[in-house]
Amino acid sequence: MDVAGSTARLDEYDVRQNLRRHAQALRGARRISLGGIGTLEADWTAGRQLLDALGIPHDAYRDAPADHRWDTAWLAPAIRHLLALEAGFFPNPSAREE
Repeated sequence: MDVAGSTARLDEYDVRQNLRRHAQALRGARRISLGGIGTLEADWTAGRQLLDALGIPHDAYRDAPADHRWDTAWLAPAIRHLLALEAGFFPNPSAREE
């Protein structure tokens, strides 16, 4: 099935390639959060190892394994973690409204 139009076009969305391609720009600030595990522990571990190898700052947290569905237990902890990250970017609450 042709999803992206071509293999080259699909490669533009490969997270690993994009992390390598843009590693220099991503080293400036902590803006990536790697969360959850569930059945994807090998992918989570490989992603964290790649971020470490490239020297890209990131937050990584492991939550309890849960089904990857929107109505399961992983969503609330993930949102709390993202909101905490956002608060670090905008220490002044009024800055978020601009």
